[in-house]
Amino acid sequence: MTASIRRRPAALLILPVFLASLAGCRGGRLDPPVIAEAFLKDTHVKITVYEADSGEPGVRAAVQRCVLEMRAAEGRTTAHVDTSDIARVNAAAGDRPVAVGPETRRLIGKAVEASRLTRGGYDAVLGGLKILWGFGTDRTAVPDRAELDRRLRVSGMRQLELGDGTVFLKSRGALMDLGGLGEGYLIDLAVRSLRASGIRSGMVEATGDLAVFGRHPERPAWRIGVKNPRDPGGRLIGVIRLKDMAVATSGDYERVFIENGKRYCHILDPGTGFPAESGCISVTVVAPAALDADALATGLFTLHPDTAMAVIESLPEVEGIVMTEENGVVRQKISSGLKDRYDVTK
Repeated sequence: MTASIRRRPAALLILPVFLASLAGCRGGRLDPPVIAEAFLKDTHVKITVYEADSGEPGVRAAVQRCVLEMRAAEGRTTAHVDTSDIARVNAAAGDRPVAVGPETRRLIGKAVEASRLTRGGYDAVLGGLKILWGFGTDRTAVPDRAELDRRLRVSGMRQLELGDGTVFLKSRGALMDLGGLGEGYLIDLAVRSLRASGIRSGMVEATGDLAVFGRHPERPAWRIGVKNPRDPGGRLIGVIRLKDMAVATSGDYERVFIENGKRYCHILDPGTGFPAESGCISVTVVAPAALDADALATGLFTLHPDTAMAVIESLPEVEGIVMTEENGVVRQKISSGLKDRYDVTK
């Protein structure tokens, strides 16, 4: 992984899912932010810092330290590094429990909680099915049904058994993959690291997930734009006003492929092993922690839109937007606590 740190003039940054104004202001004058970029979790990560207790060299050192911490954490929790806890659990599936570190144990506990909250919609033991579909590679295709059924039998959270500091996958061939909360976990880690270094204001982004902290340099709140999932030009459908919160979006428009005229998205339904066809085209979740927002957005996308919104409304400190499409028109369901902080664009 490589990382670059630079100063850049204040500008309007348009993200695949979000948009935010990146102008800094100190003492009445605009100051360009310090920006670091890296590639982690198979995605582009960006750290944008506006204010700190130390001078610019200290800011740069803090941001670089943050990137290194994110890289180390990824190596400990990814399924794609043979020495990681997750890879060792997968290698021992159907054989024996594996002792894991407290960080991994906490993340798996979060996965179990997310599965419960989303009524089984979030599932961390679908690794074999994800490989079969080929998402994230150039070999995406509808798999052979017999092979899909075979892998489905050894997939799912029912395979997971948590002991005192150990994790066990009950069947050979079961594969855990913490995708769906891994990006949120790294974002939260980055925010904690930056704040511990004296950074007072900034934003951490990873594709469709982000967290903002501290005072926006120009406004009472951060303004995060949500993209219209059916607009090929990437126009916004609304803007959320936030303070010290995280946002994550899952949708059917990012990693997709078409086979025999049918469109398949990368979010799998744990019950069928096929890409979800719940009626949702996009789910955005706002929560205090990016890890929670990330996992909830993934899991809720697999539920019926009304059910997804009911879950959001039932969770304290969680808000969201559930989008559907009716006769070519995008419809938005906005949670009650977000309506005063969400501006629908015209």
